Amino acid sequence: MKKLKNILLLTHGDAAIGLLDSAGMLVGDVPGLFALTLQPGVSMEEYMAMVEEKLEELGDRPLLLVDLIGGTPSNISCMLSKDHDFDVIGGLNLAMLLEACMSRDILPEDEYIAAVETAGREGCKNVLAMLDEM
Repeated sequence: MKKLKNILLLTHGDAAIGLLDSAGMLVGDVPGLFALTLQPGVSMEEYMAMVEEKLEELGDRPLLLVDLIGGTPSNISCMLSKDHDFDVIGGLNLAMLLEACMSRDILPEDEYIAAVETAGREGCKNVLAMLDEM
């Protein structure tokens, strides 16, 4: 059986914790799902050390989902990609996280990453389309 891909959420504040709770409510316990939150007062260097330590712990090409492209979690991911092998997708939302959790053991790697990206993008489009219809 294929080993489940680890997923690491990197967000400003407690956004990742809320997403973990919501995902758990919708799909139950999700093994291999982790979060590292950037809290006020934590320097970029301290946060980078935390993320790097977690990456070493996770091994074997985890998927990083970051909240804001261009923010500290995203920038740290870019810097660490020089020395670590992982996939990273920005714009984290609940639709993206649910897709990442539910399809990681059934889709081939390239299809998996594309499905997670699409779920995140389509989740945003669907909300906007609903607003247009109201």
